[in-house]
Amino acid sequence: MSESDDPMAPPAQGQPESSEMLLHQILNVLKQSVIAKKPPPSDDWNGFWDVYDQEAEEFDKSFVEKYASDLDNGLIFAGLFSAVNATFVGTMLPNLSPAPSDTTNALLMMIYYQLNNTAFPGQVLSLPSWDGPLWVTIWTQTLLYAGLSASLLAALGAVLGKQWLRDYRDNTRGPRESRRIRRQLKVDGLETWHFEAVLRAIPALLQLSLLLFGTGLGGYLWTQQRTVAAVVVGTTCFGAFFYIVASISSYLYVSCPFTTPASALVYHSLCAIQSFIVIYVTRPLNWLVHATMTGIQLDKWRIYWGFLWGRYIS
Repeated sequence: MSESDDPMAPPAQGQPESSEMLLHQILNVLKQSVIAKKPPPSDDWNGFWDVYDQEAEEFDKSFVEKYASDLDNGLIFAGLFSAVNATFVGTMLPNLSPAPSDTTNALLMMIYYQLNNTAFPGQVLSLPSWDGPLWVTIWTQTLLYAGLSASLLAALGAVLGKQWLRDYRDNTRGPRESRRIRRQLKVDGLETWHFEAVLRAIPALLQLSLLLFGTGLGGYLWTQQRTVAAVVVGTTCFGAFFYIVASISSYLYVSCPFTTPASALVYHSLCAIQSFIVIYVTRPLNWLVHATMTGIQLDKWRIYWGFLWGRYIS
């Protein structure tokens, strides 16, 4: 190799030496050097996956701990509430059928009358007739049974929710790449299948069962003793009023700490109502005004309205 081919050779006499050329020569020598080890091309990806695994573990741990704690509390409350509700339901169950003691008492009175004709003056003895339970008894016990069914359904949902969370965290088999793919599919499924909305519905179902129980108990006590019933009805109304105010306040004000499972329901319901009004009321009216001002035939507006209504029905 000639002296002119050497990249580290000093420049010839009279040749202008620039810092840029010197830097290029140093860079070329470093590229061709075998002393400095080049990092493998996968190091950057390994660093990325390490960060991904750390962030995924933090998210999954926080997500599972949050809903697992809520489900545990809901399961305990559902068990205790179902026991209390079942006790009241069992106490009022005989009101749905004729009392056997009434028939027995009537028969004993008729036998005694045969032995002593002077007994029971002015009374016509006959077997009692039963035309079914009173309407108050029917609807009060309907509410109590509905509350019991809702609490048992919430308990079932809490048990299933615990199993779902355990299956979500069960991702220890296979190579790392396969585990990452399965984990990402599960995360996408949380959004696709509205998993969090289903878990939030379990506490809401328990709260609904409590409202049904309070309403049914108040209605039953109203037929027995109205002073005692007023206490139960007043407590139930106050709890329902506070719950509604807390749900609306947490929706209207971000700083409100009194969030409830119904807050998300209020948000989605209002969004759905707003979308319905915009699509099926505001736009057709604006189109009708525009059609009236521009002279478009009314038949075209009817076709447009029929299309929107048909899409809503479907």
